[in-house]
Amino acid sequence: MPKKKSNNKAELQIEARFRLLIWLVIISFFFGLIVLFVKSPEGGALFSGSVFKERRASVGRGGIVLLNVNGVIQFGASRGMLGIENYGVAYLIDKINYYAKEKKIKGMILRINSPGGTIGAVQELYNAVLNFRKENKYVIASMADIAASGGYYIATACDEIFANPGTITGSIGVIIMAPSFKGLFNKIGIDYNVFKSGKHKDILSSHRDVTDQEKKIIGSVVDDAYSQFYTAVKKARKIRDEKLKVYADGRIFTGAQAKELKLIDGIGDLNTVIRIIGEKTGLGEEPDILRDRISPIEKFLSKLDKKESLAEKIFDLYSRQNLNLFYLHMPIM
Repeated sequence: MPKKKSNNKAELQIEARFRLLIWLVIISFFFGLIVLFVKSPEGGALFSGSVFKERRASVGRGGIVLLNVNGVIQFGASRGMLGIENYGVAYLIDKINYYAKEKKIKGMILRINSPGGTIGAVQELYNAVLNFRKENKYVIASMADIAASGGYYIATACDEIFANPGTITGSIGVIIMAPSFKGLFNKIGIDYNVFKSGKHKDILSSHRDVTDQEKKIIGSVVDDAYSQFYTAVKKARKIRDEKLKVYADGRIFTGAQAKELKLIDGIGDLNTVIRIIGEKTGLGEEPDILRDRISPIEKFLSKLDKKESLAEKIFDLYSRQNLNLFYLHMPIM
C-alpha cells in the first residue's frame, strides 16, 4: 500500500509540472500578441512589432541626443530573442526623424563604429542626418574604433567630424564581389540549366566566367557609385580635386592622418565631442545627453543572443546579397 501512495505522489508532481508548462505556453502566446500589436506612446506601431523596442529618450529636459551607429550598415535589422531589434538603418532613421521634430533637442552626436555597409542603407542614413541639420540642429560625428567607407560617408553629413588618433577611417570607394565556383563545378561534374530573358540577366553568376562586356557594365556601375561617394566628400570637406583624388582610392587612414588631410575636423574622444557640441548649441560644456533607454528585459535577453564577429557578419551579408554594391572596408574577405 505505501508503495502505491508513493506512485500517486509522483504522478501528482508530474501533473503539476505539466499544468505549469501549459500555463507558460498560454502566457507566452498572449505575450507574443502584445509584441505584435501593442502601439507605441507616440501613436504608431512599435518598430517591427517589437514591444521591447529600444525606447526613445525622454525629451522633457532637452539637450543632445547620442545615437550609436554600430556594425555593418544595412537594411533589415539583426534580431534576437522575441524579435528584439538590435540593429537596423530603418530603426536609426526613425529615431533621427523623431528627434528632428523635437524643439528641445538642440543637436545630435553620431557615435560611429562601423566599417560601412550597403550603398542604399548608407545613403538613406546620410540623408536623414542632412534633414536633421535642416531643422537648425547641430550634429557632430564621433568616430570610435573604425568609421571607414560608408561609416565615413555618413560622417560627412555632419557639421563636424572628430576621431581618436588611432581610429581607422577613410576607405573612400566602392566594392562588389561574387564567388566563382566554375572550376569546382567542372571538377565534380556539376552544371547549371539557365533560361534567361537577356544575355546579362545572370551577370556575376557563380557558375560561369564574367564576359568582357559584363566587366565593362559592372565597372560603369562601380564608377557611378564611387562618383556619388566622392562628390559627397568633396562637397562636405571642401577639398580640391587634385588633392582628394590622390587619397580617395580606397586606402585607410588613422584619425591623426585624416586630420592632416582635412578629412576630419579634429582629434578628440566622446567627452571632448560632448563639450564641443554643448558650446556650439549654447547648452554649456556639460549638456544633458539623452541616450535611448533599453528595458531591463531587453538587456537580459540581448545577452543570450549569439555574438558574431565582424568577419562573420560581413560573410553573412555577402552570402545573402552577393549582387550588391558596398561602401564597405573589408580586408578580411
